[in-house]
Amino acid sequence: MLSAKELSTAYFDWATKSIQFIEKESFVQVKTPFVDMYHDRIELVVEKKREHFIVSDDGYTLDELDTLDLHLSGSKVTKKRASLFNKILLTFGVTLSQDNELVVSFNKLEDFPEAQHRLVQAMLQVFDMLQTSRDKVFNFFVEDISEYFLDNEIQFSTRANYIGKTGSSTQFDFLIGQTRKRKERALKAINSPKPSSYEGPLMGIIDVRETRPETDFYIIANDSSTTLSDRFINAFKNYDVPVLKWTERNKWLKEFA
Repeated sequence: MLSAKELSTAYFDWATKSIQFIEKESFVQVKTPFVDMYHDRIELVVEKKREHFIVSDDGYTLDELDTLDLHLSGSKVTKKRASLFNKILLTFGVTLSQDNELVVSFNKLEDFPEAQHRLVQAMLQVFDMLQTSRDKVFNFFVEDISEYFLDNEIQFSTRANYIGKTGSSTQFDFLIGQTRKRKERALKAINSPKPSSYEGPLMGIIDVRETRPETDFYIIANDSSTTLSDRFINAFKNYDVPVLKWTERNKWLKEFA
């Protein structure tokens, strides 16, 4: 029969063997047994201040998310993303320093395990918020596009639905109205442009195009963390559907001015 003592011993043996403390000149580096979104071990930094201690992520969380163009601080942060981020920090008692570090302060060394646990859990929830929920990440991308259009005074509406030749409805994320010089423009966003990601969006455009001859169709692809494959681009190109790279948005913005 399994006993609580045996289970407790097994857990603490694992925890003791899995965590590493590395002494540096002015701080201690902690390699935890927990992993980030790349399955690398999460590392923390513990420092002694004048009257207290702090444990921090040394800026790792926000640095990694910035490389993915998923900003949680600074001028590029969006309201929805900031709200979710701040709620996580509040839940675990974590603060964001001026150096963009996630920090937990504690007064006694005995409080370190709890402080470390709170910080790690906050980091894991931030990663989970952005990495494991495809719907949320997609919505963040659509929100980024919306704010970019608003910042550049592009008038648009969202979630336009058109009935195609087959009778099926296709939704477009953005609709920019017709002018004297330009047709109406319907845009579909693709946040994870894998080589095969063209199939659904392209079939929808082909279906709708015959019933909407006064509309031009575009794809906005998020290439912030991936290179668009030739297969993906050529699939749309073969049907005269421009693929707009998000990283080159300042180049194609004039298309919608």
